[in-house]
Amino acid sequence: MHARLREFGAEGETEWMLKRGSVHAFVDLAEGSWEEICDQGTVETFDAEEWAYSDDSDTQREFVQLMNRCLGAKCYSLGLRYEKDRRCHYFKATRKLGDRKLSYKSVVNETARTVFRRYAKKSNPSETAYYRHSAFEGMFKRFDGTWYLEITPTYHFTRDGYRPSAFYEDKLTGIKQLETNQALLGQTVMWAEYLSRDGDMFEPKYPLLQFDGLVTFELAAGIDEDAWRKDDETGDEADVPEGLSLF
Repeated sequence: MHARLREFGAEGETEWMLKRGSVHAFVDLAEGSWEEICDQGTVETFDAEEWAYSDDSDTQREFVQLMNRCLGAKCYSLGLRYEKDRRCHYFKATRKLGDRKLSYKSVVNETARTVFRRYAKKSNPSETAYYRHSAFEGMFKRFDGTWYLEITPTYHFTRDGYRPSAFYEDKLTGIKQLETNQALLGQTVMWAEYLSRDGDMFEPKYPLLQFDGLVTFELAAGIDEDAWRKDDETGDEADVPEGLSLF
């Protein structure tokens, strides 16, 4: 199938899956390259709601697979890449491997976060120790008949902007131990805002998957981080946006 898509110049199309000898997709299989690949006499059209709200577990899993493929395509259009071993989407390296800051609207005001950063070796600052990429793990879940994307902020570490760092797990564990609830909230807000952005004249809005804002709710109790953890520092001035509080 991939070879056929390459043959027709459509290898970038990923919003489909092959199941029981049939192609299932959110795109129109009677248009574009699919018109040449699929037997048009067998093409059937279904309302997405038939899958989205089905109580059949197999149908739900297949619908989630298609949504994940759309999420991957949407993220790619936003300049993100996917690490399949760790199942996370991350900001790709800049062209010249310089730091990248992302401006976005936080809960309170405009702020910025460094989403791609070079870290130098302590023994020789002219050499690179590793690069850190802001990342997230996404999981679709349905509650009360509505589908949501669960965002779990994380990081991706590379040795050269592309290949995973040899000390990936140690670096990830270290930064997770230092992060506060406020830091995680800031990252979650950033990802929600970034994934909800409209397109522009250079990059049209991705048409097959769109997100609203974060779902918020109040809890009757919280965690006193000052008492629970006395030594919280993330090393990134944008990790704790001013004025944000999780509880």
